[in-house]
Amino acid sequence: MNLAALIATVARRLPQAPAVTDRGVTISYGDFCARASRIAGSLGALGLRPGDRVALAMENCGEFLDMLVACWTAGLCAVPINAKLHAREVEHIVRDSGARLLITTPGLVDALAPLEAAVEELQAVLCTQTKDFERLATGDPIAPHPATPADLAWIFYTSGTTGRPKGA
Repeated sequence: MNLAALIATVARRLPQAPAVTDRGVTISYGDFCARASRIAGSLGALGLRPGDRVALAMENCGEFLDMLVACWTAGLCAVPINAKLHAREVEHIVRDSGARLLITTPGLVDALAPLEAAVEELQAVLCTQTKDFERLATGDPIAPHPATPADLAWIFYTSGTTGRPKGA
Protein backbone atom coordinates (compact mmCIF):
# COMPACT_ATOMS: atom_id res chain seq x y z
CA MET A 1 0.00 0.00 0.00
CA ASN A 2 1.14 3.52 -0.75
CA LEU A 3 2.12 5.36 2.45
CA ALA A 4 0.09 8.38 1.29
CA ALA A 5 -2.99 6.14 1.15
CA LEU A 6 -2.62 5.56 4.89
CA ILE A 7 -2.65 9.30 5.51
CA ALA A 8 -5.61 9.68 3.14
CA THR A 9 -7.47 7.08 5.21
CA VAL A 10 -6.88 9.11 8.37
CA ALA A 11 -8.01 12.26 6.52
CA ARG A 12 -11.26 10.56 5.50
CA ARG A 13 -11.93 9.25 9.01
CA LEU A 14 -10.80 12.31 10.96
CA PRO A 15 -10.78 15.25 8.53
CA GLN A 16 -10.85 17.92 11.26
CA ALA A 17 -8.21 16.31 13.47
CA PRO A 18 -4.97 18.32 13.77
CA ALA A 19 -2.25 16.96 11.49
CA VAL A 20 0.59 19.49 11.34
CA THR A 21 1.51 22.57 13.33
CA ASP A 22 4.14 24.89 11.88
CA ARG A 23 4.94 28.53 12.62
CA GLY A 24 1.98 28.68 15.01
CA VAL A 25 -0.57 27.43 12.47
CA THR A 26 -2.26 24.03 12.74
CA ILE A 27 -3.86 22.37 9.72
CA SER A 28 -6.26 19.46 9.76
CA TYR A 29 -5.71 16.06 8.21
CA GLY A 30 -8.31 16.91 5.57
CA ASP A 31 -6.50 20.09 4.54
CA PHE A 32 -3.06 18.48 4.81
CA CYS A 33 -4.05 15.55 2.60
CA ALA A 34 -5.77 17.83 0.06
CA ARG A 35 -2.68 20.07 -0.18
CA ALA A 36 -0.36 17.09 -0.63
CA SER A 37 -2.67 15.74 -3.35
CA ARG A 38 -2.57 19.07 -5.24
CA ILE A 39 1.23 19.26 -4.91
CA ALA A 40 1.46 15.68 -6.20
CA GLY A 41 -0.62 16.67 -9.23
CA SER A 42 1.72 19.60 -9.88
CA LEU A 43 4.77 17.35 -9.64
CA GLY A 44 3.29 15.18 -12.37
CA ALA A 45 2.58 18.30 -14.46
CA LEU A 46 6.30 19.16 -14.13
CA GLY A 47 7.07 15.87 -15.90
CA LEU A 48 7.98 13.77 -12.88
CA ARG A 49 6.86 10.16 -13.17
CA PRO A 50 6.43 7.38 -10.62
CA GLY A 51 9.83 6.17 -9.46
CA ASP A 52 11.57 9.52 -10.06
CA ARG A 53 13.57 10.89 -7.15
CA VAL A 54 12.91 14.22 -5.40
CA ALA A 55 15.65 15.55 -3.11
CA LEU A 56 14.43 17.32 0.05
CA ALA A 57 17.28 19.43 1.44
CA MET A 58 15.18 21.38 3.90
CA GLU A 59 15.35 22.90 7.35
CA ASN A 60 12.65 21.69 9.76
CA CYS A 61 9.32 22.99 8.48
CA GLY A 62 5.79 21.87 7.66
CA GLU A 63 6.56 22.01 3.95
CA PHE A 64 8.87 19.02 4.43
CA LEU A 65 5.82 16.95 5.39
CA ASP A 66 3.84 18.40 2.47
CA MET A 67 6.56 17.33 0.06
CA LEU A 68 7.09 13.92 1.62
CA VAL A 69 3.41 13.00 1.37
CA ALA A 70 3.10 14.61 -2.07
CA CYS A 71 6.02 12.48 -3.30
CA TRP A 72 4.38 9.32 -1.99
CA THR A 73 1.02 10.35 -3.49
CA ALA A 74 2.63 10.78 -6.90
CA GLY A 75 4.61 7.53 -6.60
CA LEU A 76 7.89 9.43 -6.35
CA CYS A 77 10.85 8.50 -4.19
CA ALA A 78 11.80 11.12 -1.59
CA VAL A 79 15.48 11.66 -0.83
CA PRO A 80 15.72 13.51 2.51
CA ILE A 81 19.03 15.34 2.91
CA ASN A 82 20.41 16.67 6.18
CA ALA A 83 20.17 20.47 6.17
CA LYS A 84 23.58 20.70 7.87
CA LEU A 85 25.48 19.16 4.94
CA HIS A 86 27.78 21.27 2.80
CA ALA A 87 26.57 22.06 -0.74
CA ARG A 88 29.23 19.69 -2.17
CA GLU A 89 27.79 16.84 -0.09
CA VAL A 90 24.26 17.72 -1.17
CA GLU A 91 25.42 17.76 -4.79
CA HIS A 92 26.88 14.27 -4.39
CA ILE A 93 23.61 12.94 -3.00
CA VAL A 94 21.52 14.66 -5.69
CA ARG A 95 23.76 13.21 -8.43
CA ASP A 96 24.03 9.76 -6.88
CA SER A 97 20.29 9.45 -6.28
CA GLY A 98 19.40 10.73 -9.74
CA ALA A 99 17.06 13.34 -8.27
CA ARG A 100 15.18 15.32 -10.88
CA LEU A 101 13.89 17.98 -8.48
CA LEU A 102 15.41 19.59 -5.39
CA ILE A 103 13.22 21.26 -2.80
CA THR A 104 14.95 23.52 -0.29
CA THR A 105 14.23 26.26 2.22
CA PRO A 106 15.17 29.97 2.44
CA GLY A 107 18.15 29.37 4.72
CA LEU A 108 19.73 26.93 2.25
CA VAL A 109 18.67 28.15 -1.18
CA ASP A 110 21.62 30.46 -1.84
CA ALA A 111 24.08 27.60 -1.38
CA LEU A 112 21.98 25.04 -3.29
CA ALA A 113 20.47 27.02 -6.20
CA PRO A 114 23.64 26.58 -8.32
CA LEU A 115 23.01 22.82 -8.38
CA GLU A 116 20.25 23.35 -10.96
CA ALA A 117 22.91 24.24 -13.53
CA ALA A 118 25.58 21.88 -12.16
CA VAL A 119 23.60 18.63 -12.14
CA GLU A 120 22.35 17.58 -15.57
CA GLU A 121 19.46 15.37 -14.38
CA LEU A 122 18.16 18.07 -12.04
CA GLN A 123 15.40 19.99 -13.79
CA ALA A 124 14.73 22.53 -11.02
CA VAL A 125 15.54 23.79 -7.54
CA LEU A 126 12.46 25.12 -5.76
CA CYS A 127 12.51 27.03 -2.50
CA THR A 128 9.66 26.99 0.01
CA GLN A 129 8.00 30.30 0.88
CA THR A 130 8.21 31.46 -2.75
CA LYS A 131 5.49 31.97 -5.33
CA ASP A 132 6.90 29.13 -7.45
CA PHE A 133 6.66 26.73 -4.53
CA GLU A 134 3.18 27.88 -3.51
CA ARG A 135 2.05 27.39 -7.10
CA LEU A 136 2.63 23.66 -6.58
CA ALA A 137 -0.29 23.65 -4.14
CA THR A 138 -2.66 24.85 -6.88
CA GLY A 139 -2.32 21.77 -9.08
CA ASP A 140 -5.07 19.34 -9.92
CA PRO A 141 -5.34 16.84 -7.05
CA ILE A 142 -4.54 13.21 -7.70
CA ALA A 143 -5.27 10.00 -5.82
CA PRO A 144 -2.35 8.10 -4.29
CA HIS A 145 -0.43 6.16 -6.91
CA PRO A 146 -0.85 2.41 -6.43
CA ALA A 147 2.37 1.10 -4.91
CA THR A 148 3.99 -2.30 -5.19
CA PRO A 149 6.41 -3.88 -2.71
CA ALA A 150 9.26 -3.07 -5.13
CA ASP A 151 8.52 0.69 -5.17
CA LEU A 152 10.84 2.92 -3.15
CA ALA A 153 9.25 5.39 -0.74
CA TRP A 154 12.53 7.08 0.14
CA ILE A 155 16.28 6.74 0.07
CA PHE A 156 18.31 7.74 3.11
CA TYR A 157 22.01 8.49 2.79
CA THR A 158 24.60 7.45 5.37
CA SER A 159 26.69 10.09 7.11
CA GLY A 160 29.73 9.23 5.02
CA THR A 161 32.09 8.98 8.01
CA THR A 162 34.17 6.32 6.23
CA GLY A 163 33.85 7.71 2.72
CA ARG A 164 31.16 9.22 0.55
CA PRO A 165 27.57 8.92 1.74
CA LYS A 166 25.74 5.89 0.36
CA GLY A 167 22.00 5.60 -0.24
CA ALA A 168 20.07 2.89 1.53
